[in-house]
Amino acid sequence: MAARVPTPLTSLIGREREIAAVAAMLVGKSGRLVTLVGPGGVGKTRLALRVAAEMADSFPDGVTFVSLAPITDPRAVGSTVAQALGMRGVGDAPLTDRLAAFLGDRHLLLVLDNFEQVSEAAPLVVDLLGACPNLAMLVTSRGPLRVSGEQQFLVPPLALNPREETSGTTESAEIEAIRLFVERARAVDSDFVVMSESAKVVAEICRRLDGLPLAIELAAARVKVLPPPAMLARLERRLPLLTGGPRNMPARQQTLRAAIAWGYDLLSPTEQALFRWLAVFVGGCPLEGAEALAAGIQPRLGVLEGIDSLLDRSLLRQETLDGEPRFGMLETVREFALERLEEAGEEDAARRAHAGYYLALAEMAEPELTGPAQIAWLNRLEAEQHNLRAAFGWTLERNEVELGLRLAGALMRFWEHHSHFSEERRWLDRALTRREQVSAPVRAKALHTAGVLAMGQSHYVQATAYLSESLALFRSLGDRYGIAFALNRLGTIDLYTGDVERAERRFEEGLALMREVGDQDGIAALLGQLGYAALLRGQHDRAVTSFEESLQRYRDLGSRLGSGKMLDNLGRALLEQGDDARALCLLEEGLDLNREAGNRWYIAECLEALAVAESRLGAARRGAQLWGAAEALRETIGAPVPPSERAHNERWLAEIRSRLDDSSFTTARSEGRAMPWEQAVARAAADDRLLPPSSPIITGNGGHELLTPREHEVLRLLAAGHSNRAISEALFISVPTVKVHVTNLLTKLGVESRSAAAAQAHRLGLG
Repeated sequence: MAARVPTPLTSLIGREREIAAVAAMLVGKSGRLVTLVGPGGVGKTRLALRVAAEMADSFPDGVTFVSLAPITDPRAVGSTVAQALGMRGVGDAPLTDRLAAFLGDRHLLLVLDNFEQVSEAAPLVVDLLGACPNLAMLVTSRGPLRVSGEQQFLVPPLALNPREETSGTTESAEIEAIRLFVERARAVDSDFVVMSESAKVVAEICRRLDGLPLAIELAAARVKVLPPPAMLARLERRLPLLTGGPRNMPARQQTLRAAIAWGYDLLSPTEQALFRWLAVFVGGCPLEGAEALAAGIQPRLGVLEGIDSLLDRSLLRQETLDGEPRFGMLETVREFALERLEEAGEEDAARRAHAGYYLALAEMAEPELTGPAQIAWLNRLEAEQHNLRAAFGWTLERNEVELGLRLAGALMRFWEHHSHFSEERRWLDRALTRREQVSAPVRAKALHTAGVLAMGQSHYVQATAYLSESLALFRSLGDRYGIAFALNRLGTIDLYTGDVERAERRFEEGLALMREVGDQDGIAALLGQLGYAALLRGQHDRAVTSFEESLQRYRDLGSRLGSGKMLDNLGRALLEQGDDARALCLLEEGLDLNREAGNRWYIAECLEALAVAESRLGAARRGAQLWGAAEALRETIGAPVPPSERAHNERWLAEIRSRLDDSSFTTARSEGRAMPWEQAVARAAADDRLLPPSSPIITGNGGHELLTPREHEVLRLLAAGHSNRAISEALFISVPTVKVHVTNLLTKLGVESRSAAAAQAHRLGLG
């Protein structure tokens, strides 16, 4: 498992002693659970990130960072951890059991950040540590977990020397708090310097802020407006007024609150309103999200100017996602902003605007999820998952059922393709208890979504009930598209449960309706379903014809998701016909598309079919590895082979087993099961396979070489003058993958340029 640790954009000042101490605790005999304890803003997260980065080599299976800041429900901790680990799972087994099975005996460090707000989930930590002997956890929390085996480490403020020792710049440079202030001040004022007198002032500022890193950074960001002497004078006036927090809160947290309030008071009234309203975003927001909320603030303000002001005062932070700016708050700052929002009586208006923005975003994304931009939109929605959940949760709290069910209906494809089933299904079930309050079209779509989520978890009885009610509503409305959509899903359940004849009747009716309304995506989907039914009947020629027509329609639409699924289906049908080399080529292409889309169910199916193709083409050991990897991936996501396909898969497995002795098969299969799925996909795509002897031989300067099926296709397009981007679009593979193929081609052909490779291809009749 690859390390997943965020890289901070600013350096960590000091903390060498703390890093060494925590690292020693983690590698000690009783160091499997270490909790970094301290007040908000003391730097627990930064220390945890540094320790994790320093210790990455000590954990062969990597380090995974899990931010719990966006959640408040302890029941959501397990699913958040599972998502961070790459488990977008379904299935009936308890989530804790599936997490334990996934982690197994892996040597892994799990960093759980901001645990204090979900402290009731502490038993999950104990259960996982008990079940996974090589798992270690580093937890950050404002208070201890109070469970057996826990080692607590109190994170202190940054080092501060006594006043009399802070007499000059040399000594000051060694004080961690002053070093932090100076570095952050120079980030906003490159001319900032510390002289003897100003060093004493800066030291006193840091002392007044109790050495808390966040408070120091907030203060340092103001040096353009307030030189240190003026800043110190302001702190003298403000701190006494801002230390009257709850008596049960740590004194340092009261000081941190004062620092945040001080920065807030520097804002203009409209900037303060923007700050308050932005707090409703969970995990940040894009610029257009901030603009959407700002439209409800009176008087109106320039959003860019307001955000720039918040950034300057360290009340907001900026990240970049896919080249686009994204703005968010540290959680301690966000807590302060939410308090101010409630005090101003604006919380309901801000959350309503937030929910309205995400409803508009979801409904904008919905039609794009079947076209050429679908991957970009899926990724965009994934980045907003916490906000989408918050918006849906607000609709439940405020009984805004119509708005919530519209949101659920628009998000159906996203939730399905990225396997967001459990929490969404629980919330949607709750909302649907009040479905009589909403209009029939909204109710029908929401019921359809609920059916899809239940089907994704193999709960076919509940799925059938929801989908049947949805179908009845669509029929009463005369909604031909909705009718066809519901028939497709109900037919899929029929296939999974073995009633192929009824499934075909549903698919035929749905296909006729899709042709009437002219929905090309729906036509492609139902053609694929009819092909799948034919495949289950053993009618392979008919299946190939349906899959090929469906694939062409998906290609015409630019649907990479649909194309990936149909390439998998077509490859399976060709394997049944014995056309192994062509099947291999199509399955590789399908695997690449499914990897890009992040659809792990389809990835598992592709790996199974590729395992058979590899085995038949002389790479039985690799085939056994891929089969083992597919088995492990299915277990991880909780997606077992449907009942209708089990006998078929058992036959394929027996075929792979027959090509190896028992020991070799068992070893290779176990190797595959131990692979992270990303590694298995890379193994499947490796270009170290030769075509059968009947394939064309390419002669280069370096001798005789056989090209892979994919390399043949790339070479033909290269010889026709296509760029890497054009080849990528023609073959539905990524540009980096094309680059790898071109490099391999140049090597095998013994040439140094694309033009020379094209000339060689023309001489060989491959142009």
